Amino acid sequence: MSETMVPSPSPSIQSSSTMEVLQALRSQLPPDLSEWRLDARNEVWYPLIDFFGSRGYTFWGGDPADCTTTLPKVYGAANTSGYGLVPALECLPHEILEYFNIGTGVLQAARMADGRDVVIRVVRMGAVGEMHLRILTVLGRGRWATVSRNHALPLYDTMDLGDITFAVFPKAGPQMSYALNPIIRCSVGDVMDMIMQCLEALEFLHSNRIAHRDASVRNFLVQYLPRSLKDANTKRTDNNSERGGSSESHGVPMGSAVPDAAEPGIGISEKTGVPESSESPPDPLPGRPRVYLIDFELAVMFPDDTPAHEQVCVGPLYGGTILEGNIHAHRCSPEVLTGEPYNPYLLDIWQFGTSLRFFRSTIKEIDAMFERMRDVDPTKRPSAGEALKQLSGIVAGIVPRNLQIPPVELGDS
Repeated sequence: MSETMVPSPSPSIQSSSTMEVLQALRSQLPPDLSEWRLDARNEVWYPLIDFFGSRGYTFWGGDPADCTTTLPKVYGAANTSGYGLVPALECLPHEILEYFNIGTGVLQAARMADGRDVVIRVVRMGAVGEMHLRILTVLGRGRWATVSRNHALPLYDTMDLGDITFAVFPKAGPQMSYALNPIIRCSVGDVMDMIMQCLEALEFLHSNRIAHRDASVRNFLVQYLPRSLKDANTKRTDNNSERGGSSESHGVPMGSAVPDAAEPGIGISEKTGVPESSESPPDPLPGRPRVYLIDFELAVMFPDDTPAHEQVCVGPLYGGTILEGNIHAHRCSPEVLTGEPYNPYLLDIWQFGTSLRFFRSTIKEIDAMFERMRDVDPTKRPSAGEALKQLSGIVAGIVPRNLQIPPVELGDS
């Protein structure tokens, strides 16, 4: 008996069928980026489960109506490929890496077929988001992706669904903004290392004609929170909340955190006046986590041949998921609202400085630089390179142990 051969559909029929499926899928998704952003629920992504599953991605999952998602227990620990870590001496559970707050509907956490955990973002719908995608590609792939001063996350993958482009990034650690909260127990030294990395990130962008234009501390992620004061028994040695880094008393800068002299095993050196211990030295500090800059949705990139005086922008910041007419005070420096051309690199400095307005290092030279960064007059603000150079010099002139002090968080007045 001869075998009956079933003919395969012709390429044109397959293509037509595929197009119909994609069109049907597209009809179940938000019509534009702004609506996608506003609907921060897991179920917005549910129609895409099979689309991403066929490409090797499995969503973490969570309550359909919730804006949070967690790594399924069956996967074990999170695999962040080193972009998110838990310090060896840290007692925080790994759940800090296995939890993802969607925050905005254009984000979703997933696991790749090779076991890596990632974040998927909608970056383009039609012509909206073309600049965003171009900048992500320039920074996240090719020669710039391996430059140490580039703090953008690598771009693992992009996928198109009709007029939509999705970008895939490694799942990184928490927002750097958590480190500014004294409850987290990061020292001034911890935070200053992060801040200088942020300025390095901005300086790299600016030197390559890219302005971020949403450079809040909330858009910087950190591998982990060092929390070097977590187990420290520290206290301030004066009642003055504003002081210089060089004012010293008995060999210890005023206001620095020192071990409690009443603690067993702690004595005062007759030679230096500095507290010293007869016991074994404490565990080493948890190191310096790397900082990553994210969310380039409002970023601009000028062509190579653009003269410096023409690298300007005009008007409030709209685009992508940010609706026109929706003015956010934390993004708009005074010059942005004038309607006149403004320097977008100095806008980045203002945005970053303004996002640090509740943080005080209590070292007057450092805090004075933060004030300059958020000056209402853009001509008085330092460039990213200038701020980085000056802050690096100030920090280098302070004995590291004297940066092991808690910062001060000011209330919102």
